[in-house]
Amino acid sequence: MCLPLAAAGAAAPYLLGAQTGLSILGAKSQYDRELAVAADAAAQANRSAVIQYTQLQTRQMQEAAQAAQAIRTNANKARMAEGTLRVSIGESGIGGNTAAELHAGFERSASEYEGAVIRNKAFLDANFKDQATAIQEGARAEAAQAYAKVQPPSYLGILLQGVGSYLNLSMQNKELSPIHANVPGSSPVAGADPEAPIGDFTTSRTENQYA
Repeated sequence: MCLPLAAAGAAAPYLLGAQTGLSILGAKSQYDRELAVAADAAAQANRSAVIQYTQLQTRQMQEAAQAAQAIRTNANKARMAEGTLRVSIGESGIGGNTAAELHAGFERSASEYEGAVIRNKAFLDANFKDQATAIQEGARAEAAQAYAKVQPPSYLGILLQGVGSYLNLSMQNKELSPIHANVPGSSPVAGADPEAPIGDFTTSRTENQYA
């Protein structure tokens, strides 16, 4: 009965070492899987940000084209109206000062319209810039949140747990170890004094047989 127990006790450190190693490998594998999930989430956030940013740039280009077209259209209308008015003035014989004032009025009106369009475009550009910044910050926040959920394993804690298990097992083995007689190689005899010398014990037993 003692031999299997001794063999198990001798193998216990190796078993605990293997178990600790497997625990470390399992923790590392779990950590790698969580990192992969976080990386996928961050990549998805970046892809979404790129799509939104591209759409935002397209809208900004469209707004810029519309503003430029509105300025050109208004300028053409102003020139046409001024030309028509010049013909009417020439036919009616109105003086040059009046014609100059009308021309200045058309120029001022066209300039005011162009200025309003430019201001509106500048406002839209600033709004687009704010939206682009919000898209970038949102992508960064999503990526940071994804990685924040990943906690690296405590390899030291696993090792300490393995050491603690080994120490507990060692204490248990000491408590379960068999008690041997004082004389190596002999078995205890009922009624014998374990502290008595070997010679005295033998003599006493012989005398009792012939008494």
